[in-house]
Amino acid sequence: MFDKYFDRLSSGENARSVLISLREEMKESIAGGSVRIGHIFSEEQENALAGLLKSDDAKTRRNAALILGEAGARGKSAAVMAAYEKEEQLFVRSSYLKALKDLDWEPYRGKLEERMRQIEDQAGAEGSGDKAENSKHLSEELAILRGMLLKDNTPEKHVFTGYNIMSDVVLLTSAGLEKLTLNALPDFIREGAKVHKGAVEVSTDKFSVVSGIRTVKGFLFRFMPGTADGRDPAELAGKIARAGIVRYLKTRHRGTGAFYFRVDLRQKKACSVICDPGKYIRNFSSALERASSGQLKNSASFYEAELRLVEGQNGKFAAFLKLYTFDDSRFSYRRKTLSSSTGPVRAAEVCALARDYMDERAAVLDPFCGTGTLLFERGRAAGFTALYGVDIFGEAIKGANENAEVYGHGRKIYFVTRDFRDFTHDRPFDEIITELPSAGGKLERTDIVKLYAEFAEKAAGWAVPGGRMIALTAHPDLLRKAAKVRGLAEKESFEIPGSKGQSLIIFTL
Repeated sequence: MFDKYFDRLSSGENARSVLISLREEMKESIAGGSVRIGHIFSEEQENALAGLLKSDDAKTRRNAALILGEAGARGKSAAVMAAYEKEEQLFVRSSYLKALKDLDWEPYRGKLEERMRQIEDQAGAEGSGDKAENSKHLSEELAILRGMLLKDNTPEKHVFTGYNIMSDVVLLTSAGLEKLTLNALPDFIREGAKVHKGAVEVSTDKFSVVSGIRTVKGFLFRFMPGTADGRDPAELAGKIARAGIVRYLKTRHRGTGAFYFRVDLRQKKACSVICDPGKYIRNFSSALERASSGQLKNSASFYEAELRLVEGQNGKFAAFLKLYTFDDSRFSYRRKTLSSSTGPVRAAEVCALARDYMDERAAVLDPFCGTGTLLFERGRAAGFTALYGVDIFGEAIKGANENAEVYGHGRKIYFVTRDFRDFTHDRPFDEIITELPSAGGKLERTDIVKLYAEFAEKAAGWAVPGGRMIALTAHPDLLRKAAKVRGLAEKESFEIPGSKGQSLIIFTL
C-alpha cells in the first residue's frame, strides 16, 4: 500500500516531504482499519525508515521516528533509542520518546530514568539560565518521560494527615443546592461558613468531619489568600511558590520526596486572559517546578494534587489544591456502576431534599434501581426495615448485589431482575424512591408517556395508603399528568440543577 513512498525515497525525492505524506496516509489507513499496527511495513521498509533516523535534516529524523512508533515497528526500538541518545536538537528528542512509547522501551528503562533525573536537576537548578525555547522542549521531553516511567512504577504517594490542622476548605456543591451542605455542617463550623454559588467555604480544624458530608462534590484547599495576576505564567508560579505551597503540603502529609501535581485552568471565558491554555499550563508547570526547587513535579499520568487556577476579575487568579491523598470513602460501596447509574452526590442530594418525607421504619422500593445508588443513599439518609430494588437489566442487578455486599445491612436489602410492570410483592411498601427513565436513545417521548402512566398505576398498587413516592424525573409534566390520573397528591417539588433539567417531585400515594 505504501510502496510508492519508498520508491520516491529511493529515487532521491526530498525525504522530509515524502515522510509527511506517508505519515498522513498511514494514520488515515490505521483509523479506517485497512492496515494493522505492527504489520504495516515490510522489514526492508522499516530498515529504510530506521536509516533516515541518521539524516542530516532534523525534521526528517523526527518524522521517521514518529512513523516507526505509530506503525508499531517493535523491531526498531533499539534504533530509535540509539537515535534519541545521539540527538542534539531538543525539539526532536520528544518525538523519539513518542515513538518509544509505542515500541518495546522497557530494556532502556535505566537510561530513560537517568535522563529524567538529568532534566529534573537541570530544571530545579537555581539560575539554570535556559532560554525559553529550550525550556519548552525540555519540559515536553520531561513530561513524556514521566508519563512512560511512572505509569507502571509509580512513586509511593504521600499520606494525608491534616485532618486536625486548621485549613480553609471550599466544599463544592451543585449550584442552587448549597444549603444542603451548609445544613449538614455542625453548628460550630456552620457559624463561620461563607456561601458562594456552587460552594460553601469553611475554616476548620475538623476536616475529618466535613469530608464525610455526602452532598459535597469535591474539596478544595485554599492555601494562598486572595488572588494574583495570572497573565504571566512564570510570575504566577513564583507567587504561588512564595505563598508556601510546599510548606502547606508538607505540614498536612506524611512521606518523603517531591509532590506530583497537575494543573486545572478554569477561565471565565475562552481567551479572556489566556488564548493558548495548553501552552500556558506547560509554561506555568515548568516555572513552578523551578520555583519549588524540584519539590513539586508535574505529571499528567501520576499526581497527588491538582492545582486549580480559577480566573477572577482583571486577569487575577485564585489558587486551590484538590488533594488525592486522603481516603474519600463516602461512597465506597459503589464497586459496580453503569453509565446510566445515578451519581452518588446527586442521590445524596435527592435524599437530603426529601428527608422530611422519609420514615425510619419504612419498607422502601426502587423499581428502576440500576446498581442501587439511590436506594443505598436512601438507607444512609434515614432508617428502614427493608430496601427492595427492581430493574429489567440483569447486569445492573448483578452490580447492585455486589454493591450491597459492601454496603452491609445483611438480609435487609433485596434486588430482583424484573420489568417493573411484572413486579408484585406480598406486602405493600411505605416509600417508593426512584429516578425515572427519560427520553433518549431507544425511548421516544411517546414511550415515556406510556411508561409513566403504567408506573403511576403500579405505584398506587405497590404502596400503603398514605405512603410516599419520591421521584426524580426529566419529564415533570408527564409525571404530574400520570399521577393525577391515579389520584396521587403532590406534596412538594424541587428543581434540580444540572444538564438533565430534572425535577424532584414528592407525592402521597
